[in-house]
Amino acid sequence: IQRGGIFQLRGDPEKWWTAYNADLAATFESFADYLPPACERVLDIGGGMGGIDALIATHYAQQPEVVIVDGIADEAVVSFHARTFNSAVHGERFLALQGVERVAYIAPAVALGSRIGPCDLVLSIQAWPFHIPVDEYLNLARRVLKPDGLLLVDVRKNDDVSPRALAQAVHEVGG
Repeated sequence: IQRGGIFQLRGDPEKWWTAYNADLAATFESFADYLPPACERVLDIGGGMGGIDALIATHYAQQPEVVIVDGIADEAVVSFHARTFNSAVHGERFLALQGVERVAYIAPAVALGSRIGPCDLVLSIQAWPFHIPVDEYLNLARRVLKPDGLLLVDVRKNDDVSPRALAQAVHEVGG
């Protein structure tokens, strides 16, 4: 989505939504086979409007609670240099239209100090550690991920972030 594939369509909302939904569907299909068979809670770091979360939630017969860590009161306009650019009001409305029943938006500063319950799935698509430093949310992911949970992130090919090192950091003894 942030690969530049739909940015040029921003002047044509119908084409933009079509491309957005197609990209979300392709992204979801790339990992759907790895999702846990049952899921009570999902934590999405940098989840924005929650498009991928809508597909995850509706994948399950019993929808999980979706917790999105992102901006909650920002102007609902994408800014390429802001840390967050999300409105919880718009995100919640969008997710409700997609059939998502239980969603909570949490600001990053609040999430880092909160007691988010155990999560079956912690994910971040093109946010952490894609352009947000690994250390920023590592303790949060480590704290909330169930021992048999799934950590699902994407990294840039030229980054110093090793998927194996990230997985080991989340599951290190005592973590």
